[in-house]
Amino acid sequence: MIAWLVAKLVARGVASDVAPKIAMRILVAIAIPLTAGAIFGGVKLWFYFHDRGVIQNYENGVTAEVTRRELTSERAANAEDVRIEQRNRARSEHLEREINNAVTEYPEQSAQPVGPATAAVLDSLRIGDVDPPDASGNDSAGAD
Repeated sequence: MIAWLVAKLVARGVASDVAPKIAMRILVAIAIPLTAGAIFGGVKLWFYFHDRGVIQNYENGVTAEVTRRELTSERAANAEDVRIEQRNRARSEHLEREINNAVTEYPEQSAQPVGPATAAVLDSLRIGDVDPPDASGNDSAGAD
């Protein structure tokens, strides 16, 4: 590179004893900004990838925390559903035993028709805890 630059300088009329010094200064003048630019670019790239990694780690941590909270909430909701299902099953089994006991103890009365008040209670037991229709005739148990 220096030899090529010296030849070009001599061809332009620079003295051959001064041309190597000038060529060296020109190369240094070119090499310093190029080296500084390469170092600066490398540092910028390092910071870019480092920052990107830090941000990615933070986002992964946040995602893991949100996922953990959602999973905890879902497990708690599932446990509550299981508890409610067990409670309802126990109530249903208890009611069925009570009905069977009543039929066993009072077979004649069980075979007779029931009055309107008893029919209303039995209907509410069959349907569940549903409010009766209001006075306007609209069924409040429906999807309003």
